[in-house]
Amino acid sequence: MHRYGTSAAALVVFLLSLTFLTNAVVRAQGVRRGTPRCLQPLTVAPLGWVGTATGADTIQQAPADIVLEADAWTSTYIAATLLQDVMGVKVTVLEFGGSSGTYLRVASGQVHANLEVWPNSKTALYQQFIVQQGAVEDSGMIGYAAKISWYINTAIANAYPTLIFDSWRSYTMNSVLQYLPAFGTTTPARKADGSWLCDSATYSYCSNGIFVPPQCQANPSSCREFWHMEPSYSKGENEQRIVTLGLNLVVVYLGADFTSAVTRCANQNSYACIFYYWKPEILPSTLSLSVVSLPEYNSTCYSQFSATRVGTASNSLACNWATDLIMKISSAGLQTSAPYVSSFFKQFSLKDHDINFLLNDYATTGVTETTACKWITSNRNLWNAWIPAPPANYILSLDAMTSSEALPILVAVLCALVLSATLPTFYLLYRYSGVAAVKAQSPRFMQLIALGVLIVDLSMVLEIVSPKVTGVCAARIWLLALGSCTVLGSLIVKTARIFLIFGNRRRMQFNLKDARLLGGVLAMVALDVVLLGAWTGAATPSAVVSTVSTTTYTYLCSTRTDAGGTAITGILAIFHASQLLVACWLSFKIRNVGTTYNESKYIALAAYNILLACIVVVPVAVLPINFRAQFVIKCVCILLAVGGVLGLLVWRPILEVVLAGSAKPETLYTLEPQPKGKPDRGMSVRNALAKSDKGDEGMLCGLDARVGPRYAIKQMGGLFRQWVEVDVVLLHHPLPALLITPCNSPKGGQAYMFKVYAFPADGATDCFVLRVGGSSYLVQAKDAADADRWIHDIETTFKAVNASTVGSASHGSTGGSGALSTISAPNESAGSRRPPGPQRSGMVG
Repeated sequence: MHRYGTSAAALVVFLLSLTFLTNAVVRAQGVRRGTPRCLQPLTVAPLGWVGTATGADTIQQAPADIVLEADAWTSTYIAATLLQDVMGVKVTVLEFGGSSGTYLRVASGQVHANLEVWPNSKTALYQQFIVQQGAVEDSGMIGYAAKISWYINTAIANAYPTLIFDSWRSYTMNSVLQYLPAFGTTTPARKADGSWLCDSATYSYCSNGIFVPPQCQANPSSCREFWHMEPSYSKGENEQRIVTLGLNLVVVYLGADFTSAVTRCANQNSYACIFYYWKPEILPSTLSLSVVSLPEYNSTCYSQFSATRVGTASNSLACNWATDLIMKISSAGLQTSAPYVSSFFKQFSLKDHDINFLLNDYATTGVTETTACKWITSNRNLWNAWIPAPPANYILSLDAMTSSEALPILVAVLCALVLSATLPTFYLLYRYSGVAAVKAQSPRFMQLIALGVLIVDLSMVLEIVSPKVTGVCAARIWLLALGSCTVLGSLIVKTARIFLIFGNRRRMQFNLKDARLLGGVLAMVALDVVLLGAWTGAATPSAVVSTVSTTTYTYLCSTRTDAGGTAITGILAIFHASQLLVACWLSFKIRNVGTTYNESKYIALAAYNILLACIVVVPVAVLPINFRAQFVIKCVCILLAVGGVLGLLVWRPILEVVLAGSAKPETLYTLEPQPKGKPDRGMSVRNALAKSDKGDEGMLCGLDARVGPRYAIKQMGGLFRQWVEVDVVLLHHPLPALLITPCNSPKGGQAYMFKVYAFPADGATDCFVLRVGGSSYLVQAKDAADADRWIHDIETTFKAVNASTVGSASHGSTGGSGALSTISAPNESAGSRRPPGPQRSGMVG
């Protein structure tokens, strides 16, 4: 039995503790109250806030969300109802068990306003939160006064008209005191845990729920009861007044029983009751009570009082309370977030007769919201003036681009041009895939680049489609990301192959086939798909309303801005930025690789073109500029960027083939040494030159010459310049001459007799610059030493001729090019030999 008794006691203690904690939470967070509808929308539509019909393309501004602190005041429910029913504001009412923390709650944003604040006891808080911090705004006075007083039931005064019950001095006389309850008559209140409502643990002057002043401590039974509700209300003031004025009264704290005790007392005349209360409130408004006069208030009187020294000889308080002019406070942030609500609070006001009506009606109905609604319906002419006019942007009209506008038409035309330029490349790349100029630049990856450009072009087409169409916002980013990933991935693998084969000599033995590199592109695309899937789930792209002007709005695509959405968006952006930077870096690394058909310059231009578009588009996409400007700048920049990539990396080699008339496959030339067993093209060139100078009997041995077989040469400048393999022969005498003959071509070569110069090539030690006439060529020698020898031999051979030639051309030359004559190839018959005539200056082959 003892064990069960112990368990039951523990359970009781637990329940009491839980009740105490629950009450503490309620006091801290407040009791949430709703506001039922009082006014129908159509009845308040003329004020412009609610009940206004809107068309399919118009919207109302999102309503403000406001929290009011009520402290059970009916006036606050009037404000809540008007905000909700008339202005469309979302209102929540929180009731707290006291107003001591109201300034902190308003300043912190827990509540937005308190429309009934008693200022006299909160002057320090006013200075702190309004004057110094500026976190709380003074919204003015509400319009009626408040006063704390001592009260006596009027019925007892009427029953004994010869006695004075409404003066504090009477409570020093037994003739009046005898009608008050004797000491010990009324039971003090207890807390939920069973302790006294006022005990020495919290208030040093209390004992067993009662305050006994020094004049009553010797004989408490000689003193009478003074009723108090809660010791935290006007803490210590009633107690000190009794001590200072020498009244034979003990203070009994009744707590929740206070109202019922006062009501019973007010409705009879056989005994008196003196107690602490205030107005405006229901008890003074509905019961017959009389105010007990106290010495007049003065500031000096209160300066001598301290709540920490109640009941001591050094403490004093011998005057009445000051009258409070009830004020309204609100959050300073409302001036920015909801200025019309802040304006309403400042206009809101009630008079004494209004508050008395509310209190009396509540005593009848018992429902605060019903009383507030009754007052509202009866006083429309009064509260109409409190309602501000809606702001200019309260109702917005849709401003969306239409298909007839110039900007969407411009973007549509650009998209069509990019599309028409992209589609033929798939066929042309297939047709010319065996031609050296195309084959050397990996036609499979050129097709992937064209595919990426096509996907990006489709994403720009979707920019014209309304964001409200389901899935458009996500599809735009998916297509743009996948298209750019395909383009940049193809650039990376193309450039990496050139770098690994020619830029890094130690890796030349690796055979980097298309199939293997294609896997790298697919891996990048697969990673992009995974990131896009995560981004779609976390960022949830969708159409949102964006204000264009004070009267218009539009729909834009946007994403969530929480931590998850922002993080995955950042990761996706970093991935694509990394692709772009790697492409730029690799194109820079192979800039001096002198391979046949080297396109490092064009890859770099394409990458820089994309980078420039990103530099322009990214800030435009996030800056708060007009949505039409964002649309056209973004679309035009992206389309020009991918159009440039298409032209530089796909159309350029195709046009080289088409313009050169090379429509049949050729062998892809490399810079490997001439295989054994094959004829020496250098010897054929020398024999041809010998025949042209000496007739059928001419021999090479009679000439002093330097021969460069199968050298790669490319004219410098311009887009459509490709590497060509040629035989180069330098004759020292009898006459200085430089002969350049294309390999594997039935056409003859060309000889230059003057204006021939050679220079070192910057950044490419195994190459040299050859200038003949008015054109410059980049020539790749065997190595750096070979290049240096060619420069020395050419400069030495033509030094005298160049010095003596001043702007004149030798016999057989045209345009000052320095060309002597055109020499036929050894296997070319005399009948098919091209006759001498004007030649294009500086052209090889």
